[in-house]
Amino acid sequence: MPGSKDFGFTVAKYREKKNWSQEQLSFETGMSRQMINRIENGALPKVDKISPLCAALDISPNDLFEYEADPFQGLDPELAEAIRMLASAAGSLIPGDQKELAAALRFQAKHLRQA
Repeated sequence: MPGSKDFGFTVAKYREKKNWSQEQLSFETGMSRQMINRIENGALPKVDKISPLCAALDISPNDLFEYEADPFQGLDPELAEAIRMLASAAGSLIPGDQKELAAALRFQAKHLRQA
């Protein structure tokens, strides 16, 4: 489950996707604007508020609690971009070449861990 900041970020993301203000989401959920603000800033709502949030935002609870961490968080931005480019290019390789690339990357990763 995501942390409370992640939860608040998700609420804000879906609210903004609808081009709604916190006040509009407040109206749609029956929650105060202050509570919407607190949620978006890290407070977790009571369980009985999840359903109204999902209904107002037209999402499922799974959408609301979905959290995808950036797998490259903490890496040098240039390294992260290079990895993304490699992953994108790898999709166009034939399966045999993908396996060879995977083996080469595993080999390199093993030696990096030992360094």
